[in-house]
Amino acid sequence: MRKALIFSTVLLCGVAATAGGHADSLLQAVEYDNTGLWLMADAVFGNVAIDQWRLPMGYTAVNGSYNRRERDYNWQGGASTYTRYSSSTLCGAAAYSNGKRSNMPWCETTDPELLYPYLLADTVGGDLNSEIYTFSGSYADHSDRWAWGASLAYKATLEYRSVDPRPRNVAGCLDASAAVAYRLFSDYRVGADLTFRRYTQSNDIEFKSEMGIEKIFHLTGPESHYARFAGTGLSTHYQGYRYGGGLTLYPASGRGFFARAAASRFSFDNIITDLNKLPMASATHYILEAMAGYLHPGERFLWGANARLQTARRHGTENIFGDVSSGIYPQIGSLQMYSHNSTTLSASVLGGICSGRSQLWLRLTPGYSYESTAYRSPRYYLSRRTFTPRAELSWSGRMVPYWLFMAGAAYERTLLYSHVYSCRAGAAHMLGRRLGLRADGGADFMPSGRRNYTISLGLIF
Repeated sequence: MRKALIFSTVLLCGVAATAGGHADSLLQAVEYDNTGLWLMADAVFGNVAIDQWRLPMGYTAVNGSYNRRERDYNWQGGASTYTRYSSSTLCGAAAYSNGKRSNMPWCETTDPELLYPYLLADTVGGDLNSEIYTFSGSYADHSDRWAWGASLAYKATLEYRSVDPRPRNVAGCLDASAAVAYRLFSDYRVGADLTFRRYTQSNDIEFKSEMGIEKIFHLTGPESHYARFAGTGLSTHYQGYRYGGGLTLYPASGRGFFARAAASRFSFDNIITDLNKLPMASATHYILEAMAGYLHPGERFLWGANARLQTARRHGTENIFGDVSSGIYPQIGSLQMYSHNSTTLSASVLGGICSGRSQLWLRLTPGYSYESTAYRSPRYYLSRRTFTPRAELSWSGRMVPYWLFMAGAAYERTLLYSHVYSCRAGAAHMLGRRLGLRADGGADFMPSGRRNYTISLGLIF
């Protein structure tokens, strides 16, 4: 896997080697990628055929970063590129991350936010060492009337612990998409895309202590577990598939109305491998999202606005089994026991002022979030409604030759925290016509003194 990562990184750099340009245009590409008006329409670029109009010019980055979230941390290194060649656009990324998730009681499963509520758990927990490999690539092209594109991405995760209980989790996630778009009038493109995901994860827990083992639980809800299989089944397996599609409208010039609507269905099975591959439970997750807005770039003044809706429904079904015979548990029925519903509404307005070679912009995003969780027996119900405003102020400037400076600050309220403050700063300096050095840092400040930090250093070309 590491050899594949190195090969992918070298390949990305080779592909991008022909994309070098003037020093100032490279800094301009970095600036637009991080603070451009396109961020107001980020959802539309889920269509890979439309993504070729996301940035007016391309660049490549190779960097390393360190991220810390409370006691969790990870080191990451990788490369990414957004490269234009004639009418084609090539995108790619490869990265390796090594870190630790600290203090993980009641969860021995990787990607719990994807597989809840059916998680493997114990009362001891501990730190989990984590290694993540990611690869992705896409190709897009267009003619006068038509545009097309395809993408492929893979993420592999290995998590383990060297003290009891000793889980070893191996997860793989394959994503693919294909898209087309047609020019309706002027420079407006209407597109359609299809997406596919295959997800697998295998969990194996070992105990090597001579003092006995801790009890293993198979969680089924916020305050429940499958009592019949408690203490058994140290090996589990998850297998899931997601299918989705979307429709997109976008002006290739980046000026005008845009819209996107997308829907997806993800379902997975939770299988206890030890018990003759017993299908303990399954879940189905539906997502519907829509976004529409307007972009108005300008030399002195720029602005944009959007409105966004996302609603999700997750239902969990548990299977019922009869008495075991010859190592086989006959399935005699199933019940839908768990449900989780959420809806998020938001509107966003951005205004920016450009003066010479610098720009300052303010983005305001009022929002509303609702979620409810219910479990049939033992009966459980919880609902939360929260207003989630966000305000962000950003500045960028290329006033000094061969230098780009960026800074920003934000405030937001989330479902989990009453308030979150964040700040970030970065700089890029050209070492030559086609090579630059970039450094970035940021921090999030939350209630109770909680902090998140990130720093990165890399090359751009």
